[in-house]
Amino acid sequence: MRKIGFQVKLSAVFITVTVFILVFTTGLIYQRSVLQQKEELRSRILNLASLASLLIDEDKHSQIKPQMESQGTGPYKEIKEALKKIRDIDPIIDSVYTMVKTDKENILMFVADSGDRRGSTAYCGERYDISEAPQMQLAFAGPSVDKELTVDKWGTWISGYAPIYNRQGEAAAVLGLDVSAESVRQMQWLLSKRFLGVLIAGIIISLLMSWFIARGIVRPLRKLILGVREVGHGNLGEKIEVKSEDEIQELAEAFNKMTGGLKETQAKLQRHYLDTIRSLVRAVEAKDAHLLLPQRGPMSG
Repeated sequence: MRKIGFQVKLSAVFITVTVFILVFTTGLIYQRSVLQQKEELRSRILNLASLASLLIDEDKHSQIKPQMESQGTGPYKEIKEALKKIRDIDPIIDSVYTMVKTDKENILMFVADSGDRRGSTAYCGERYDISEAPQMQLAFAGPSVDKELTVDKWGTWISGYAPIYNRQGEAAAVLGLDVSAESVRQMQWLLSKRFLGVLIAGIIISLLMSWFIARGIVRPLRKLILGVREVGHGNLGEKIEVKSEDEIQELAEAFNKMTGGLKETQAKLQRHYLDTIRSLVRAVEAKDAHLLLPQRGPMSG
C-alpha cells in the first residue's frame, strides 16, 4: 500500500481548515450583503417614488375622472405619457401608476397606469383592495415602501408609494411604483455570482498557499530525514543546513550538535581502543621477553 506523504497530509489539513473558514466567513458576509442589498433596494424605490410624485401635474391629474371612458381624454394621455417616462428612468421600474380613494375603506381606484414591461395595464377606474398592503395604506400620509414582496393578479412585486399633493397641500392621490420579483431575483443572482466568484478565487488561492506552506515546512524536515539516514549509515560528519528561523532550525542545530558529540565520542572510543590494544601488545611483548631470558638452576654458581 502506497504511503501518503507528510506534505500531502499537511496540505490537506491546511486546505480543509482554510476552506472551512473561508466558506463560513463568506456565508456570513453574503447573508449580511443580501440584507443590505434589500434595504438599499427599498431605499432606492422609496426615493424614486418620492421623486416621481413631484413630476405629476396634479391639476391635470384631477381632471381625469376615474372611469374607463377617460382613457381617451387629453389629460389621461398626458399623465400616462408622463408615467411612461418615469418608468423608463430606471430599468428596475416595471410600472408606475396613480390611484385615488373611494368611498369604501381600503379600496382605491386606478386613475392612470404606465403599463408594465409585459404590456399589462390597469384600466382607469379599476378598483384595487389594499387591505393586504399595509404600506399602501400609509401612502396618503407620506412615502412608504413594501417590506416584503407582494402578490396580486398582475404578478409579484416590491412597491413604493408617495402622495401627490394638490395646491392646498392635501394628498389628493397616490403614486405607486412597482419593481418585479424577477428584477429582485436578478439582483440577488448577480450578488450571488460575485460572492461565488470570490469564494472560488479564495479556494484556489488557499490551495496554492496551503501547498507552498506545507512544502516550506516539509523541505527542512526532508533534510533532517536524510541527515538521520546518513548517521544511520555511520556518517557522523553529516551536517544539516536549515535556515527557517523557527523550531525546525533549532532541531537541525540540535541534530548537528548531537552528531558532533557522537563523532567526538567515537573518536575517544577509538583512541581508548587503540590505547588498550597497545597496552595489551606491550604486556604480551614483556611476557615473551621474560620467557626468553636464561633460567638459573639450583646447582648453578
